[in-house]
Amino acid sequence: MYTNRSIKHIFIFTILFFTSFINFLYSEDVSSLLKVGNDYFNLYQYDKAYENYRKATELAPDEWEGWFLGGKALIKLKKFDDAERFLIKANELNSEETDIQKALGSIYIGYAKEAQSNSQLSAKLDYQLKACHAYPAGTKIWLSLFEQWWTSGATEKIKKEADFLVKKNSRLFEEASDESLQAALVLVARSYYKDGDYIKADYYLNYANKIRNVNEELYSLKRELKNIAEKQTKKILDEVNAEVQKKNFTKAIDLLKSVSKQPNVNKSEIDDKIEYLEKQININKTIDETEELLAKNKYEDAYLKLEEALGIYPENSTLTKKFNEVSEKITEIQVAKDKEEKARNKAIAEKQRKMQQVALAKANAKKYAEEKKYYHAIVELKGIVEIAQSPEEIKKQIAELEILDKKEKKRQDEYVKKYGDLKVLSKEKKYEQAVDLAEYLLSQYPEYSVELSKELVEYFLFMEKYAKAKKALSPLQELEDDKKKEFRDIINFTLGMNEYQEGKGDSAQIRLEEVANSTYKFRNKAHSTIWKIRLKKWQWGIYILSIAFLMIAYPKLKDLIQTSKLRKRNQKLEKIKESGNYLENLAFLEERFQKEDVNNMKLVTLLYSAALMENKQFERSYELIQSYLKKDSRSPLAKRIAGETALAIGDTSPVAMEFVQGLLKINESRIDVINYLAYTYMEQKADHKLAQDYISKAITLNPGASDLVVYLAEVIFNRKNYTQQTIKIFEKAIRIKPDNVDFYVGLLENNKALDNESEIERVNNIISKKFPDYASAPPMDESMFSNSQPKSQQIHLSNNLTNGYSENKDYSQQIMQQQMLYSQIYQTPQNQEVQSQDNTSYPNYDSIGEDGLPSLESLVGAPDESQSQFTPDYSELIDPKKEQLQNVPQQIQSKPRITGPTKNCPHCGALNSANEYYCTTCGKQF
Repeated sequence: MYTNRSIKHIFIFTILFFTSFINFLYSEDVSSLLKVGNDYFNLYQYDKAYENYRKATELAPDEWEGWFLGGKALIKLKKFDDAERFLIKANELNSEETDIQKALGSIYIGYAKEAQSNSQLSAKLDYQLKACHAYPAGTKIWLSLFEQWWTSGATEKIKKEADFLVKKNSRLFEEASDESLQAALVLVARSYYKDGDYIKADYYLNYANKIRNVNEELYSLKRELKNIAEKQTKKILDEVNAEVQKKNFTKAIDLLKSVSKQPNVNKSEIDDKIEYLEKQININKTIDETEELLAKNKYEDAYLKLEEALGIYPENSTLTKKFNEVSEKITEIQVAKDKEEKARNKAIAEKQRKMQQVALAKANAKKYAEEKKYYHAIVELKGIVEIAQSPEEIKKQIAELEILDKKEKKRQDEYVKKYGDLKVLSKEKKYEQAVDLAEYLLSQYPEYSVELSKELVEYFLFMEKYAKAKKALSPLQELEDDKKKEFRDIINFTLGMNEYQEGKGDSAQIRLEEVANSTYKFRNKAHSTIWKIRLKKWQWGIYILSIAFLMIAYPKLKDLIQTSKLRKRNQKLEKIKESGNYLENLAFLEERFQKEDVNNMKLVTLLYSAALMENKQFERSYELIQSYLKKDSRSPLAKRIAGETALAIGDTSPVAMEFVQGLLKINESRIDVINYLAYTYMEQKADHKLAQDYISKAITLNPGASDLVVYLAEVIFNRKNYTQQTIKIFEKAIRIKPDNVDFYVGLLENNKALDNESEIERVNNIISKKFPDYASAPPMDESMFSNSQPKSQQIHLSNNLTNGYSENKDYSQQIMQQQMLYSQIYQTPQNQEVQSQDNTSYPNYDSIGEDGLPSLESLVGAPDESQSQFTPDYSELIDPKKEQLQNVPQQIQSKPRITGPTKNCPHCGALNSANEYYCTTCGKQF
């Protein structure tokens, strides 16, 4: 036979099962309606699609997807008013969904076109503004609207919408490529400029300048603002100087503060001037106030004021002198006042003590009188009669309180008698008479409302008049929470019985169960009422049917639970993918990867690899992402992970180099990536176009990297890709490696390629002086740069053998040393942006440090007078930060001519070494 507790558990479990089953069917109905609607939509049967979407909104009015799809179907049916209503509802439910914004905006654009065809210009602009508000990212619509307002002179409307445009397009400012947004903001700035508000104009121009686009109007307006600001600043500064001469420091400060609000002003310089003038004002004010105090013989106040001023301006001699004079005077006065001060302080302390005693007694007496505790009030006042300033007044108050005390005692005696009568009536169960007496006492003695209300409620409960008991319960319910706990049982029982009579069985049962589990006098009544509620709700037939149904439905329920768990895991994977919170979900992803208990294991691999990368487990992440890319080579996230992990572990294989290069497609300002590629190519002795590009960029970022400069010169020498800029490269390399004849030859060839006849003669003279053996050789032709290794290259190699790393040293260790070298010498943040160059293939060598490097002519002695006019002045190239270059090791050896096995490039046919990954001529990968 079932116990009450087991029956209760079975019933609750049955209810929970039915609720879960109905919710499951409900969610399936909504999904099926949306699916059927999508099928009809794809078959161009928009009316039937709309019917399914409408039903879905009725079943799930708080889900945005049904409203959105219904709105799209209504647009196809050309029911634009209804479509607008559906899309507005969808946007309220999901204001971040851009597809909803675009669809709603398209309706308003349609209205605007219709108004335009009807020559309703005002209506057209209103609809166009609605389209902008519906789809804030539609910057072309904003630009068109602003242009029309500008043409019509409605600049106030443009300014009114400017903040909304900026606030709603933060993502576009991060992408920094929307030219329409930039043009719209320029119109906003022009509107403020037109009205003379140059500060606001500059504010919006700064936002427009975040877009990476060349806008001449923007630059022109910035120049105009700068010129206006400079003129106004100069004018105000002249006025400031005039006021300072007049010693009108306050007015000068006000003028300087107005200058600081101007755009492009040097606020630091203005602040310094303001600080100086404020200092002068404070010093003059302190001296004047001190003189006034001394004239009134207020030496101590003067002393304190001077002491405070000297704490701020200790170097001021006037303040110091005045302070010493006042100190001496105070010392003299203080000696005379000490005795008088002691006596006076004693008298004052005694007087204050008595005053405090009188004040405290009066306050206590007032409090006792308000509480009708007249006897205690009388005692307080009698204690201060002798020390009060007006004893007669105190005695009068005592007399009045004694009269009130007699009346209150009589009243309290009457209450005690009648309350005793009330208890007698309660004991005799004469509840009707007890109710009348209790109500009378409540009206006459409100201070006992809590005690009397409790008695009155219980009389009504004994009489089973629950409605009246609830009404009489009000004073107990209005108590504070800590005091109400004492009456919790009577409150719950009274409210529970009222709810039971009103048919609110569930809430009544909750309250009565608390009473039944207590020691309250009505607990038995509560317990019996609870059983009435249960018997009213439960029937034995339901128990038997529920047990049978559970036995049948158990296998399906088990499958449903497993399916639900799988769906939840899949949904969580999608949420992780959308949010990008990989590291926070590392444990969850690792568990899925080990158990393989989801449908999309490929997604698990991708997300798990991303989490491992964020947890700095780079080798494991790199291993997983390589296996992932074999299955899906298009994933941008996978490519990014591969690049970051390859960079972290120092993998320099051809595939890894492609991964690392891919990081620059995501963020072309990655300094760590550029340095890594440059030094890797230099270490591999690569001389193709990619190597040249990355080494050039790295030199731009690291002006002190002389080893990169030398290697870049060797690459250019081997590739023979000569321009006017490469002349500077060879000259710089010569000054770093003055004994390398290849650089002189390269410089000579470079000038020949550009037909610089005067430079050709100058370089020939230098080569003949410095390398007489080389100069005596036959004239150079193209055969000098074949695959055979010339004498000049042999000299170059012998000079470099003592400088770089040993070729037998572990390569990964060299890469780690290089990375440590970057962080110690250049201290470049990882994501610092690279400054743009006009020609990224060649760095600006005017910024490269070269302290201690000799001039080109000094390498071979003083030049002839005929050649001096062609010698460049390299003093401008010296970088004061020479300490950064003193400890930089020469890590990269000069790249030798091709020796050993060779192969031809499949793209350009050029000859390359067999171990090359990229062509040294065209730069393409083999």
